[in-house]
Amino acid sequence: MKDDTRLYIMETFWDRQRFETAAFALTQISLYFTALANGSSKMYHSDDMIRCIENAGLLVEEIKDEIGKGHSIVICRKWNLKK
Repeated sequence: MKDDTRLYIMETFWDRQRFETAAFALTQISLYFTALANGSSKMYHSDDMIRCIENAGLLVEEIKDEIGKGHSIVICRKWNLKK
C-alpha cells in the first residue's frame, strides 16, 4: 500500500446493527450460514475485525454504519502515514 491508499472493508458486524432483531438474525438464523457457508466463513464482532486490521499493520481511520440494510464500511490506512 502507498501512504495515501485506503482499504475499505464492507461487513455486516452483528454488534453494530441498529436493531437487536437484526443482530439475532445475522448470528442465529442467517440463511447463508445455514445453507451456503463452506465451513471457513465467520461472522465477526467489530472488535475482532479491528484487532485483525491492526495486526496487519493498518489503522482504522473511520467506521460508517447503516449502509444499506445493516452493513458497515471500515476505512483503513497504514499506521506510518507521512504528512
